[in-house]
Amino acid sequence: MLKLTSPFQLSSIPQPHSPPTLNALTNLCSILGPDPNDRGFVLFVEENDTLDDVNHVCHRNLETSIEATFQDGNCLIGVVLWGNSGAGVTIVCLNVDGYAEEVAAVL
Repeated sequence: MLKLTSPFQLSSIPQPHSPPTLNALTNLCSILGPDPNDRGFVLFVEENDTLDDVNHVCHRNLETSIEATFQDGNCLIGVVLWGNSGAGVTIVCLNVDGYAEEVAAVL
C-alpha cells in the first residue's frame, strides 16, 4: 500500500492507474493545501493488501466508515473522513478480479 500526500509521489503508481490517483491527490490538495501532512492522504491499495491493513492505516474500520464510493476509470475510490473538517483518507483500489479482494468488496 502506498500513502501519498503529493502529486510528486505519482512515479510509484503504475502508469495506467495514475490518472485516478492524480485526481484524488488534486482534490486533496485543493481542500487541504499543497502539503496536507497528517490532515489527510491518498492510499493506493496494492494487490496483496488486506482489509485489516487498510483499516490500520486509515485509523478507521472501512466497513463502517466509508462516506462515499465511486469508480474513476478502472479504479474504485472510497472516502473516509476523520471528522467534519475535510481531513481523512481517499482510497484508490484497482477494480480487477483478484486484486485486494477484501478491500474491493467494501468499496
